Amino acid sequence: AFAEAYAQKAAAHHLLLGSGVKDIPTLNRLTEQNALKAIQFDPTNSTAYAVLGSLYYSTYQWQASEHAYRIALQHNPNDAQAHYWFSLLLRTLGRAEDAVRASAQAIALDPLHPILMGGHITNCVVAGRFDLARAGIETGRGLFDKSFAYQWAKANYWMVQGDYDRAAAAFEQALRTNPDDQGQLPLFLYCEAKRGNRPAAIRF
Repeated sequence: AFAEAYAQKAAAHHLLLGSGVKDIPTLNRLTEQNALKAIQFDPTNSTAYAVLGSLYYSTYQWQASEHAYRIALQHNPNDAQAHYWFSLLLRTLGRAEDAVRASAQAIALDPLHPILMGGHITNCVVAGRFDLARAGIETGRGLFDKSFAYQWAKANYWMVQGDYDRAAAAFEQALRTNPDDQGQLPLFLYCEAKRGNRPAAIRF
């Protein structure tokens, strides 16, 4: 009846998405199954609701995702991961200013988490808050240089600023740090095309 253990097991399955360890439908089923088991033992378990929120986000169930995040944060307003995941949903829904507020809260609660900082910088870029994005980049300098998420965020910032040399350099660093995650490779090739390397973009 250890609810948090089931909630963390749900999170572990969810974070394996894209790893190739198991197929996505199986991982989604195990994520939901373990999160609901946690809630069965403890209806106030914020971790379980946050994981459900992220699961529903990844399967495009926007209303269910927002509902789950709000329950998670009602039970634990100091859950940095829940604030961060919620910010990704808000950004996707076009509520960029709300996304910035949510990720800023996540950063305030866990300032040494490179994924949270990277997401916050990107939220600021999407919201057009370039002052805040640059402040996040400066805060992370030296601290998060080896984080692919931080490098991706820097790349997105420089790309929007039209500095494709710096953007491409940051994308390359992100790919060196985490070669298995190819999600932003199209943006890197876009920057390469803007730098004059059209053949590489066309080949891609």
